[in-house]
Amino acid sequence: MNVQDRRRLLGPAAAKPMAFSNAIIDEQQKKPVNMPSKDSENGDELSLHTGFIENCNGSALVEARNLRHQTSLITAVYGPRSIRGSFTSQGTISIQLKNGLLEKYNTNELKEVSGFLMGIFNSVVNLSRYPKSGIDIFVYLTYDKNLQSEAPAGESQSKKTFSEISYLIPHCITSITLALADAGIEIVDMAGAGEANGTVVSFIKNGEEIVGVWKDEGNNEDLLESVDDCKEQYRRYRDLMISCLLEQKSLDTSSS
Repeated sequence: MNVQDRRRLLGPAAAKPMAFSNAIIDEQQKKPVNMPSKDSENGDELSLHTGFIENCNGSALVEARNLRHQTSLITAVYGPRSIRGSFTSQGTISIQLKNGLLEKYNTNELKEVSGFLMGIFNSVVNLSRYPKSGIDIFVYLTYDKNLQSEAPAGESQSKKTFSEISYLIPHCITSITLALADAGIEIVDMAGAGEANGTVVSFIKNGEEIVGVWKDEGNNEDLLESVDDCKEQYRRYRDLMISCLLEQKSLDTSSS
C-alpha cells in the first residue's frame, strides 16, 4: 500500500539540495594589510584592520612597529548624527585622543594633538554634505612602548614625551582616515602623514597639498629638510590604506 508522509511538505522527486560556497575566512586573513619591515629606524611594519567594532559607524585598528617604537591604536567613528540647536550649513567634527591603561600622556598633550588632528580633518571631510550633523571620533592608545633605552641623563621628560607623540601622529591620521572610509563618510582624499626628526607633515592629493604641520618643542631643523622624508612615508601609508579598503570591499562582496 502506498502511504504518503503528511507530516512534512515534500519537494519534487528530482529536487537537489542547495550548495553554498565556503565563506569561512581565516581570522589571520580577515582584514589586515601588512607592510614588510625595513632595516632602518623609520621602516615601520604596519598592520591595518577595519570594521571590527559593531556598535559604531566605522572603526579601524593600526598596529605599528619599528626599531625604536611599537604602538597600537583603535579609532571609532560615530555619526554623522543630528545635533540639536540652531541650524548649521555643514557638519562638525570632534576628535578625542585617549590614553590606554598605561596613562602615558597627560591631558594637555592629548588635547593639543586632538586639536591638530581636528584641523586636518576639518579640511579633509566634505562637511557640506552633512548639515546640522556631528561626527565624533575617538582614538584610543591601546599600547605604546619605546623600544629604545631610557632617555640619557639630563634630557627632560617633556622633550622625550613630545618626540614619542610625534611618532604617534601619522598613525592616528591613518587610523582616522580608515575609520571614516569604513563609516562611509565622504572625504576629499585619503589623508596621511609622515614623521621625520620630530616633524610631522600631513598630505593629500599624492603629496601635492599639505594640510597640517607639527613640530616638536625645541625642534630647530629646517622644515623643508623633513618634507621629502615625510612625503615618502605618506605615500607608503596611503598605498597601504587603499589596499586595506580594497581587501575589505572584496571580502564584503564575496560574503554577501
